[in-house]
Amino acid sequence: MRKFLWGMLIALMMAGMQSCENNTNFGNISPNKLPNAAKSFIEQYFADQTIVAAEKEMDDGQIVYEVTLSDGTELDFDENGEWTDVDCQNRQVPDGIVPEKIRSYVATNYPDNFIVEIEHKYNRYRIELNNDKYGASPIELRFDNQFNYTGDTNPAKAITVEQLPDTSSTFVEQFFSGIEVVYAEKDEDDGIITYELTLADGTEIEVDANGNWIEIECFRRALPDGIVPQPIVDYVAQNYPNGVIVTIERDDNGYEIELRDGTELKFDNDLNFVGGDNDDWDDDREVVISFENLPANAQAFLNGKVAENDILRIIEKTDDGKKSYEVKLVDGTELEFNSNGEWIEIDAEDNKSVADIFVPEAILSYVTSNYPTALIENIERMVNGYFEVELNNDVELYFDAEYNFVGSEKG
Repeated sequence: MRKFLWGMLIALMMAGMQSCENNTNFGNISPNKLPNAAKSFIEQYFADQTIVAAEKEMDDGQIVYEVTLSDGTELDFDENGEWTDVDCQNRQVPDGIVPEKIRSYVATNYPDNFIVEIEHKYNRYRIELNNDKYGASPIELRFDNQFNYTGDTNPAKAITVEQLPDTSSTFVEQFFSGIEVVYAEKDEDDGIITYELTLADGTEIEVDANGNWIEIECFRRALPDGIVPQPIVDYVAQNYPNGVIVTIERDDNGYEIELRDGTELKFDNDLNFVGGDNDDWDDDREVVISFENLPANAQAFLNGKVAENDILRIIEKTDDGKKSYEVKLVDGTELEFNSNGEWIEIDAEDNKSVADIFVPEAILSYVTSNYPTALIENIERMVNGYFEVELNNDVELYFDAEYNFVGSEKG
């Protein structure tokens, strides 16, 4: 009977997958629509399984694929079909997927356990081990991109949410309302007690014995408003206008933050900027320049679209040795160009639309036809050559490098 129900479930999922495909190519897709690298990966490591569901999604401006196999294994792939997450549930991840140095570490330190999940994101690896020995949550280990061990969630240190200091629970409720604490542990080092919390969205928070936060890491998501001291927020807004603060740490010497692009900035206890960990910090600066000092490509893009008196200012930025250019117009529009003078983002002032002359004709035509009352607030050329268009109705549209519409999502 269970086999019959499972067979029916697979049949229904496959039927739904086929019926739900649409012109956007997002959502449920046929397995043959997966990137070749993903299909080869599945064939190599899971040849005895069938694909029962496949989805194509947009995550933080990047195309991703999610696959479910007939034994329940869940696989995530990036746009190129490279794996980012392999979750075999309570079964062992095939050895060939796990880097040898990580396998060796597990074999040496956890000889009675095996790897049930491995994730590779943000230049880090995270693995989960089965935990029959403790009868609790899986053991989670972390490694850097050179496969060096960097930390774990130890079941021996695990505690319940009720055992956390009241201050930390209040903090989570205030800034991460509705997001569950899925793991917590108590640690003691040289008599100093700290607590580590992991939230359902992946956010990691470390607090001291009194429940006051020490470090908050949201990975690629922005830290909630109100956590970062305002002078630091103001400094980032002025010097890194496109910067998103994803991590903050404080100690006796002050604060350290990390932006989504990996930039690290340090501030003293009086919230004054004191430097960072990027190479060649002395070269990080912003200077006002003339139109003639813009790269030729940027000049060519602006010629015929704006007059000299339309330009409020032009700033040349040097960040970690890389140049970029910001052009701000009198009407509030901001255009950003890379070191080659190619535009990478155009942002209109609040409640205004990016001027038609800046928008590729095919994209403008699509928006006009399908969203006739909407305004284009922002258009960005992403690193993969795709375009992301934000409308004032919270709809985000995606186009490929040839301006063909590929999908949308509600912001």
